[in-house]
Amino acid sequence: MRRLTTLAIALLAALAVAPAAGASNPLTAFTLVVPTSTAASGLQARAILPTGARCPALSVTTEVDGVRADRLIAMNARRPSPRTGSAFASLFVCQAGLPAHAVRASVGATTIPAALPDKIERIALLGDTGCRLKKGDPTQVCSSTAKWPLARVASSIARAKPDVIMHIGDYFYRELACPSDMTARCGGTPAPVPGKSFKDTDYSWLADAIVPLSPLFSVAPIVMTRGNHEACFRGGNGWYLFFDPNPRSARHCEPNAKGEVPDAVSKTWTQDFALGNGRTLHIAVVDSAYGNDGEVSSWKEREDPLYAAAANQSKAAPGRESWLLTHRPIFGITQWYPDGGGDPYWSWVAADQTAAALPHLDPFSMIVSSHIHVAQANQLPGMPGQLVVGNGGVLLETFTGFEIPAVGPLRNQDGSSMLPGTKLPGNATSTWSDLRFGWVMATPGVNAGEWTLSQRNPNGNEFARCQLATRQLSCG
Repeated sequence: MRRLTTLAIALLAALAVAPAAGASNPLTAFTLVVPTSTAASGLQARAILPTGARCPALSVTTEVDGVRADRLIAMNARRPSPRTGSAFASLFVCQAGLPAHAVRASVGATTIPAALPDKIERIALLGDTGCRLKKGDPTQVCSSTAKWPLARVASSIARAKPDVIMHIGDYFYRELACPSDMTARCGGTPAPVPGKSFKDTDYSWLADAIVPLSPLFSVAPIVMTRGNHEACFRGGNGWYLFFDPNPRSARHCEPNAKGEVPDAVSKTWTQDFALGNGRTLHIAVVDSAYGNDGEVSSWKEREDPLYAAAANQSKAAPGRESWLLTHRPIFGITQWYPDGGGDPYWSWVAADQTAAALPHLDPFSMIVSSHIHVAQANQLPGMPGQLVVGNGGVLLETFTGFEIPAVGPLRNQDGSSMLPGTKLPGNATSTWSDLRFGWVMATPGVNAGEWTLSQRNPNGNEFARCQLATRQLSCG
């Protein structure tokens, strides 16, 4: 194992005492929601261990017809690519599917959620949670829980005891070493390895995501969605090692012989959650790590089959209501600055994703995204409501006075279409935005398709409330 930095030692101590070589206690463990093609139960145990350890067994107690039985299930290793070199030399991951009817589960001494409840009553939503260190951008104060409140957000979610947690992407923001004149803000942040075609390391993932999110790990299974900060040239190696739900994807961002990383894209996947009274929440998770926000590019063609798969796997069924989870909003509002200077204008995000998704949105009652660093809700005529939960911890936007753009999605500022010959949606009928850190607790209403979405601050206090009914989303 390479020499530990001061921060790395502190991080490992925060999780557990690092075991001796060959031992099997994990640094931490958690339960991922995964497609049933990965695990029949839809849940997979993950454990993070130091290099030199071996995969522990997953200990499970199942109960069928009142009879309990204890099982040990072998875990398989997810290892980083050797071509990432020292960047990921210190940690690896173990995985195993959780069986149906599990009532208890643990990895070593770490207890993890064993199952989803028979009836989902509370869903926590968050996104854009890392601490921003990026060339040319303001440096966030990673040392302050007021300026980077992810640990507080995670703790308040844990106290609220949701039945399932959904993270909508952008975990990794530490793309630089901490500037020498800003050590009070971000001192000790693990630096990218010089000469690599990616920015992340195992310890930077510990700092930006795994340690601050750890209060969630014992609370509920987690849906992890990939963000653009998890593109292969940024934080993709850590994403595929730690959080991607595919059991054989750990090296999807593996550099080639020249050291170049691919533009790896994950397949669309779906999962169902029982809501009681014959209702089922169906989610479709689409990878939108890549693409152009301001104009339609060739990425639209690569994204189109991902959204087509989401629609095909989300066809109407008795009692089913479907949400589309994708990091870049299909109907998000932000400000753009004109090329060459001038006043900013309000516009839509993200063009490639909107163009690819537009023909495939009929099955969905709501789109859940992040990407824009704000809490936001937008409604367009005939479209599913768009919820944005990009306020989970990263430095917030500095916009004021949010407005509906002068033209609708997929239109240039002069009103011309970005997709000539394609019927485009009308402009928004309503928008709501708030520039406060926080997260959302979603609870189902009495009738099918009805949800209350409580906007909460890092301490867990509600500051706004949204309602979803018959695909219409409104907040106040």
